[in-house]
Amino acid sequence: MMKLRILTGGVIAAGLALQAAAGLAAGESKLQAASGTVVAVTEGSKTIVIQSTLEGKPWIVGAEVADDTEFEGKAKELKDLKPGDTVTMRWVRQEHGALARSITVR
Repeated sequence: MMKLRILTGGVIAAGLALQAAAGLAAGESKLQAASGTVVAVTEGSKTIVIQSTLEGKPWIVGAEVADDTEFEGKAKELKDLKPGDTVTMRWVRQEHGALARSITVR
């Protein structure tokens, strides 16, 4: 019985490791988040730039806003955002930059 548990645990761990490696190979990363102030919104290129702080220092993060990016709060889509809005953005890193998964406007 003990051998079966160890073998099953090893198979599950190997499967999770392969799944994680496949995600990284595809250029994806774990979900990250930052709260800050909108600095720029560009509807034409579907991008947003926010200024936040990281370890007490100013930090700028920009991301592509896809059609399936979720909006919560006062904005329902990219065109509703404007510089000065306070937001929390969750994103993933991809091969060609960050992709916003959700934006919450306060």
